[in-house]
Amino acid sequence: MLNRTTYLSFHFERDLARVNQIRGEMDAPLASQGGFFDPAEYERILRQDKETIRNQIRKRVWGTTVTIVLIGSETGSRPFVHVEIEESIANKNGFLGIHIHAIDDESGEPSASGPPPLLPLEIAFPCYVWDWDFERLQQEIEAAGRRADRWRGRQPMESSQ
Repeated sequence: MLNRTTYLSFHFERDLARVNQIRGEMDAPLASQGGFFDPAEYERILRQDKETIRNQIRKRVWGTTVTIVLIGSETGSRPFVHVEIEESIANKNGFLGIHIHAIDDESGEPSASGPPPLLPLEIAFPCYVWDWDFERLQQEIEAAGRRADRWRGRQPMESSQ
């Protein structure tokens, strides 16, 4: 398997604590995390105009191969999530959706399940409910990476291992 660089898209204000639980377990052998905004950066970026925000997202998406949309109760309707998806499509990333509503937030509470954001029908967007199975996550990331490779017209050589 290859080590894929991922971009994590999610509803920052509502789901950061849930996402951080997953991020804390995603070590380098699983996937490199590119494009993640830390809370201080996010607060600064929010004060910018829409085009500056889009440019910041574009810079973070560039160089990644997989966009993982971590789906909470309101993720599908968030404007920045839609920009992240648009930039990921322009970057020809593979997509993966993971529902994270069952993970407790900082208050120890899960949230309601929400719908995934809409992607164009021709773009594969498999989704599943987070189950703490990191082997499955690795397999799903790799499958999304292979979709990106095909979309980009590149077929990486398979490892002999």
